[in-house]
Amino acid sequence: MTVSGLLPGTGSTATVTVERAGNESASSSVRGQALVAIPQASLPTAPIIKKLKAKRGGRLIVSYAATAGESTVIDATATCKARGIKKKVTGTKSPLRLKGLAKGKRFSCTVQVRNIKGKSPVSKPKTVKTK
Repeated sequence: MTVSGLLPGTGSTATVTVERAGNESASSSVRGQALVAIPQASLPTAPIIKKLKAKRGGRLIVSYAATAGESTVIDATATCKARGIKKKVTGTKSPLRLKGLAKGKRFSCTVQVRNIKGKSPVSKPKTVKTK
């Protein structure tokens, strides 16, 4: 069962009704109410770049691990910089793929994730030379 529209810190009630097929009596329906505690969301922690791989044609693949506190990760942004060059890509899951980077350059990359509460600190950078 999925219940949507519930907000942290507010009272909400969900009613579940079960009807048994083939039984027409009124006593066959069961109704109940329960209060559900929804944890407060917190800012995500800084992600960790697990792998940064250079591929032919000026492409990079950034694999990361992230947690978003009591919430889920909405998206992540990888930012890769080299002298005078900056490229970003945003996606909803790892790995993130950057294309069109200058070949033979050393790029320093970071990742930042976002949840409903806001953005995480950026990850520690990892460096790789493009092919």
